[in-house]
Amino acid sequence: MTTLDMSDVLGQAHAKRAAEVATAGGFALALIGPPNSAKSMIAERMPSIGGRADQVTDLRPCECGYLGHVTEVCHCNLAQVTRYRKQRAYHDALLKARMIAETTPFRADDALHRGESSAVILARVLAARVVLEGHGLSRPGGLGDVPLMCMVTRLDMHAAALLKQAAVRLPLDGLQYDSVLRLAVVIAALDGQADKIQASHVAEAVQYQRRGFK
Repeated sequence: MTTLDMSDVLGQAHAKRAAEVATAGGFALALIGPPNSAKSMIAERMPSIGGRADQVTDLRPCECGYLGHVTEVCHCNLAQVTRYRKQRAYHDALLKARMIAETTPFRADDALHRGESSAVILARVLAARVVLEGHGLSRPGGLGDVPLMCMVTRLDMHAAALLKQAAVRLPLDGLQYDSVLRLAVVIAALDGQADKIQASHVAEAVQYQRRGFK
């Protein structure tokens, strides 16, 4: 029997990193992209890095899937895109997701970038969980029920300033603000720390809060 491995997924570095963070923190992840952009492949390989396939929801940006595509033509008009995104299933999937990441069409040079194996990613995920447990931030269902103040107090000065700036400029609603904090803690743990959340951790966490698909 062939073992599925994340290195089978060519390119898609951003989406695979999102899968790593989602696995480490127990978060639901929505992958949005055109057909044949490895969304299902990533979901199927979640168990190889300690996650679950059902943590990932596979979504398209529009009904045909090609909105914003660099080579394929999208055949959806504005009304169709709006109607598609107002569907109950689409809306509920985004509401459930703590994280949103986009996948991109395959490019020839993606074949040169297989990326890390599942074993390498899994080692980081397991180490991050140890870090989180050591700081009392681990819960059976992930970080979803950890008090917000436990994470706010871990922001360094620059991280706190960046989060405040993002909250005003994007802006972030209450759920997004909460998600960014929880994601930043996990990203810091993947760097081997959880007691000090840095600006780089917040910056990455903010990337996973693109709600323009609503």
